[in-house]
Amino acid sequence: MNLPILMDQTNDFLWGLLVDWIAYLGLYLTLGLQFLPLRHLGFGVAQAWRSLHHSEGEGRISSFEALMTAVGGNIGTGSLAGMAITLSVGGPGSLFWLWVVTLLSLATKCAEALLAVRYRSRNDRGDLVGGPMYFMRDGLPPSLRWLGLVFAGIGSLATFGLGNGIQAMELGKSLEHLVGLPPLLSGALLAVVTLLIINGGICRISKVSCLVVPVMVVGYVGFTAFLLLTHPATLPRALGAIVNDAFSGQAITGGSVLIMITAGVRRAVFTQEGGLGTTPIVHAVARPDDPVLQGMVAMLGSLITATVATMTALVVLCSESYVAQQDGRIMVSRAFDWALSGSGWVGDLATLLFTFTTIIVFAYYGERCLEYLFGSRSNQPFRLVWAGALVVGCVSGVPWLWTTTEALNALMALPNVIALVLLSATVFRLTKGYGFRAG
Repeated sequence: MNLPILMDQTNDFLWGLLVDWIAYLGLYLTLGLQFLPLRHLGFGVAQAWRSLHHSEGEGRISSFEALMTAVGGNIGTGSLAGMAITLSVGGPGSLFWLWVVTLLSLATKCAEALLAVRYRSRNDRGDLVGGPMYFMRDGLPPSLRWLGLVFAGIGSLATFGLGNGIQAMELGKSLEHLVGLPPLLSGALLAVVTLLIINGGICRISKVSCLVVPVMVVGYVGFTAFLLLTHPATLPRALGAIVNDAFSGQAITGGSVLIMITAGVRRAVFTQEGGLGTTPIVHAVARPDDPVLQGMVAMLGSLITATVATMTALVVLCSESYVAQQDGRIMVSRAFDWALSGSGWVGDLATLLFTFTTIIVFAYYGERCLEYLFGSRSNQPFRLVWAGALVVGCVSGVPWLWTTTEALNALMALPNVIALVLLSATVFRLTKGYGFRAG
């Protein structure tokens, strides 16, 4: 049996387990929190805005900077090419299930960030660090603390697929298509720029994210909204296809509902990282020292990411480019060209920006995972390897890289899901009686 087939089978098995677990975890946390994320959504927005002007306490970056950095890691090629691939595999109904998982993931994201701040620690250099490996180590019983080592070990590998290989591959394609830049030169330039940024640590990464992420999100959502408004007759048809496909009796009897739901959940986890355990790593170093506040800010990332993925999906559905089942980037580009002749380059530009922010943010995630295992002495070697892997990713696209990455995502999510269940009592206790004031 060759490697691609083996990875496909492993991936299907792992996600067959995780689809239910992640959905039920989100439902359990939502009920346990008494729908707190939905009831106090405005509180999270107000606190993120407030941190722009007033941000005191222990921590290296503000709540808003942490949010924008996390979103920069979330919105990669998965919200563009990945979304088109999801539609071609799972059909229009997969977008509906992405919405369902998004609402449930608000509680999951909130709980992850809350625990990350509650159990954050300092590394051997005295810098604040945190994430699932730390709340597994310090929050779980001694007999289960090995889960932190498992998470960090798998995370060290998974970040190379999720935040390096795939992103570099798509970025290289976009640059070649936009300006005709050879993949090797694209990889070399990307490696140099990335090294300059990540050598400045989380402070420099967050500053770049705060400059790029708001502009690219607003610009992309605004442009795709314009495309949809110029084709008003196609949008109701696309929305109808989503609903009909999600609840079609033919789909249910045909057995395709499982494929549809799995595709929607995979895309939600892949793009929003709710339950994956990566975004708490950056929220752990935010100020002020308020676990609940940061949890409420963190959950906004799921809504922002879901909005970008939804706008991509609607344009692709209206154009019906997903029917061709081609390369995801090509499907998005053709959808844009269908909506506005000659605008396919916008998809390439968006891919370029989205993938770049994902690359620099995931470098931080991977570095923290490896540091947990080997100490801060591993930081500089990791950064050099990360830069080298970007060149390889741009030059040589691996056809089965998507499948391998999703399998690693599943393996990384498993210990995180277990820890969230076991530490849910702490989440409920800290949020009970909390004063949710927007001021």
